[in-house]
Amino acid sequence: MSGRSRRKPPVKNDDSAGITNANGSAMADQSTTVNAVDNNMDTTTEQTAEQSSMAKPASNTQREQFETTVMASLKKLLAGQDQLKSDLETFKKDITKSVEFQGEEINELKENTDKMATKLNNACLNITSHAEHIGKLWEEVNKSERFSRRNNLRVVGYPESEGENVKEIAKDIFITKFGFDDIEIERAHRAGRVRHYSGSHKKPRHILIRLLRYGDKVSILKSWRQCLKTEPFHITDDLTQVDLEEKQKWKEEVAELYKRGMKLRFSGGIWRDNSGNRAPFYKHTGNPFVEVTEGLMDIQKGTWYPSKKTE
Repeated sequence: MSGRSRRKPPVKNDDSAGITNANGSAMADQSTTVNAVDNNMDTTTEQTAEQSSMAKPASNTQREQFETTVMASLKKLLAGQDQLKSDLETFKKDITKSVEFQGEEINELKENTDKMATKLNNACLNITSHAEHIGKLWEEVNKSERFSRRNNLRVVGYPESEGENVKEIAKDIFITKFGFDDIEIERAHRAGRVRHYSGSHKKPRHILIRLLRYGDKVSILKSWRQCLKTEPFHITDDLTQVDLEEKQKWKEEVAELYKRGMKLRFSGGIWRDNSGNRAPFYKHTGNPFVEVTEGLMDIQKGTWYPSKKTE
């Protein structure tokens, strides 16, 4: 050993040493904590940087995928538009062809309709012509039948009995009721089929008489109302069915004119006045067989038609 003696380190108090050790431990703990925080911050920074570096490529990928999807959709849409345009063009061509075809059909139908209208018009003209011709033929037939009945009379309402002599009954009527003893009767008989009556209410058949002379018939028709006014029967002309319907059709008008002092007679299939002129209610159309009455003329230019009187 050297001459210089070494100093021994001062012996510290136990309490001071404890304090020193405690402070040192605390400081060590703080340093460790700070270091740990620094390490954590560094780790977090590194992770954030790493995540940032990883997130950026992911965002670009999604964008690229989105753009790819959008472009694919646009391409499909454009392709669909092209297909739709093509379909529309095809549809337009089909419609054009259909319209042209329908136009041809319509024109053909129109031509056929015009032809049918022409045929129908010709048919109507033919029918009208035939109707006029038939009317004239019926007129001639009615005239012929009327002429065949020219000398005929009918006794209406004279009682009928079995086994009667109709010709003698007619002679007795002319002699006793009219005072005509020189009238010659060609035929006389009951008209219509035989009826079997039961009870007291009997409607006798007409007595149809055919005279030799037309003049005798006229004399009887002129005087029968006066000669038979108290008898249950009367005498009338033997009319055709057409003339009978025409006579009955104007009964109301004839009665109205009679009240006004105008007497008419039915002759030649129409009502006439005493001068032989047509009754005022007729309006002749040119067809002698068909009389059309569109309106009734008043004798004093007024309205006298019974069913159309003015109050």
